[in-house]
Amino acid sequence: MAGHETTTTTLSWAILNLLHKPDVQEKVYEELLNEFSERDQIIPLNDILKCNYLMATIHEVQRFTPVLFSAIDHTANVDVENLRGYKIPKGTRMFPQFFLMNKDPKVWKYTNEFNPDNFLDEKGVFQKNQNLTPFSIGLRACPGENIAKMEMYLVFANLFRRFKICPPKSGIVPPLDKPQVGFVVGNPFFEVRLKKRGK
Repeated sequence: MAGHETTTTTLSWAILNLLHKPDVQEKVYEELLNEFSERDQIIPLNDILKCNYLMATIHEVQRFTPVLFSAIDHTANVDVENLRGYKIPKGTRMFPQFFLMNKDPKVWKYTNEFNPDNFLDEKGVFQKNQNLTPFSIGLRACPGENIAKMEMYLVFANLFRRFKICPPKSGIVPPLDKPQVGFVVGNPFFEVRLKKRGK
């Protein structure tokens, strides 16, 4: 999957998630305001990586609303006699399910709610989680992963530092549980208002 598609789809999911969670949006903004006092400055990538709550929020968007239902299929190259009670014959095609992996209660503290604390330690420091694999892993990992991450961090930080994302005048915000399924898991059409931050 192209890095640009990942960036734009994840960003639109981020906006929709934060419309539902205005408290998270304000925490992201407060962190950015503390780190970057000049509203119109371009925030560089190296400094973005130091923003713990921002990084946790971006990763939580990828966990809670992944852009793909499953990874590219794999084929078992040996017979597996017992995988959690199942026998998998050699040659079986398997599709790793991101939606299921990202909601595993054995892995995530907050499984069915959007909560950046899934990626923060007790001191509020961002912690990567190896169980989050939005770009897949191994030889079939997305070749555009690095550029997609850089774009995502830069766009996300610079947008949310300058603007508050508000619901449209109608007040209608679509639910998060009705994705548009295609090559990627897109969100339903929605409108927002951008309110320029005063500071």
